Amino acid sequence: MMNKYDNMCFFDKFCGFSSKHSFMKYISLRRSISDSISIMNYQDLGDCNEQLDALLREEPAHPLLLLDKGMLLETMGEWHSALEYYEKFLDIIPDNIFALFKKAQCLNSIGRWKESLHNFEAIIELNKTNGSCSNKYYSNMISRLNHDMQDIMHENDLVKHIGVVAGLREDYYTSYAKYMIAWILYSKGLYSQSLDAYGIILPNDPFYLSAQYGVGLVLVALNQYSDAAETLEKVVSTKPLSGEDWMCEAWILLGNIYESLDKEAEALRCYQEAIKTPGGEDGVLYIANIYYRNHDDYAAVHLLEQHIDRFSKSDDQYCEIIMLLLYGLTNLKNYSTGLDYITKSPSSLHNNPEFWVYKGICLWHLGEGRQAIEALKKALQIDPDNKNALLNTADCYRLMNEYKSAIQY
Repeated sequence: MMNKYDNMCFFDKFCGFSSKHSFMKYISLRRSISDSISIMNYQDLGDCNEQLDALLREEPAHPLLLLDKGMLLETMGEWHSALEYYEKFLDIIPDNIFALFKKAQCLNSIGRWKESLHNFEAIIELNKTNGSCSNKYYSNMISRLNHDMQDIMHENDLVKHIGVVAGLREDYYTSYAKYMIAWILYSKGLYSQSLDAYGIILPNDPFYLSAQYGVGLVLVALNQYSDAAETLEKVVSTKPLSGEDWMCEAWILLGNIYESLDKEAEALRCYQEAIKTPGGEDGVLYIANIYYRNHDDYAAVHLLEQHIDRFSKSDDQYCEIIMLLLYGLTNLKNYSTGLDYITKSPSSLHNNPEFWVYKGICLWHLGEGRQAIEALKKALQIDPDNKNALLNTADCYRLMNEYKSAIQY
């Protein structure tokens, strides 16, 4: 008795795979690849890479496998190798917008930015003319997956993936290409050309808001702060689309601009909005520095203690938070709390001479003179010319009536 696969052509049966067995392995692997890339799990990425190599030995010229291999390698930061697989894919299907986009990204990542621009421009021209007409190759796959293979499909990940490759999001990647051209030109200091490139991204374009943020960056680079502020105010007043995780950076940048324009109240407003935005923790640092400039140590310390748990101890910002806290706590003469933060601080701060200066100050005022001097000398081992360490060491010796030691500093 015939099953429904028997009256399908060989290609339609298994999406170009030589056997149902290979196709089934790919369905399972594609799901793992998608999950590993989305959460950046390098152990799983490595496992997927090995499985993909095994499938490629069976199907060395299958376009989907070549593309997935490129995407895995790109995610793992192996851009030169990824580029080779994207080019192999494009040898088979030369006008595929998705693969051209991935190739252009790799070229930019390895410093071949002019070639990257040419590829992004090719995407725009291709979309203008006839789109990716050869992607009918993949449209057939989607049709079969939707109508004839539901009994072996456990989720729609493969359908979505092939849909992207087949051109179902060509307008999105064409828009993305326009944005990338403008961004690359900005990153290379070609500001006038970058402004022109951003200018062709229209309000109905999915990357319009990102482009306006880019315009703000260019205007800042050109020292046109008032115009940059006007542009960015429009950006932050617009509800961002899903995935636009730079909104907090826009608030921070706008705050920086207002500080440059001596508009401190406006800068504070922007930093406070940044704090409310996911990823906007840097706003805490900027606000604390403004408080310190205005000699409001209590407000600065309160703010920093309120938000310190938002920072990972492995991040540079966490170390900066600790140093700002120590500055404020020593000013407020709250030496015991300062010493508590010093004790719990990450070891990466031990290379900072000011960290040891603060420790010395706290220890001295808590009655631990010899330990204070020891801490201050550690600061001087790192930076022999550190004025704070020299002055505080001399002062400790002087107050201990050890004048011969004091005059050495």
